[in-house]
Amino acid sequence: MDNKKQAAARRKLAKGFFETAKISHESTEYEIRNALSRCYYSFFHLSHSVLGKYYNHKETSQRITAIDSRFGAFVMFLCRLRVDADYNPNIVTKEYNGDVAAYRLRGRQLLSEAEVEFGRMLSHRRRKTDLRRPT
Repeated sequence: MDNKKQAAARRKLAKGFFETAKISHESTEYEIRNALSRCYYSFFHLSHSVLGKYYNHKETSQRITAIDSRFGAFVMFLCRLRVDADYNPNIVTKEYNGDVAAYRLRGRQLLSEAEVEFGRMLSHRRRKTDLRRPT
């Protein structure tokens, strides 16, 4: 299990990645891809903070789903988007008919959803920590 320093470092990394996951009205395809990848990794590290231990991608998704199915499903969804963003050179052509503006819009919508889930899971993490504190 992670010690307090390690858990805090994971939360800091998660927050840092999340803060850099931005898509503006002018973002290029590559900036969108980068933002989606950073968004996934923010959730990946936040999941480790909640779990209290580092796991690989697949096991992280499974274990976080066991704790919170909604959050787990969102992490798995983000993982698929991250794989497409990082490795699928034709994602915009195939999924958005070559329309970067449509990809940008979907990315911005996703980041709005992610903001809600990120905050919800941070609250979950705080409640979990509060439950472990002696009274």
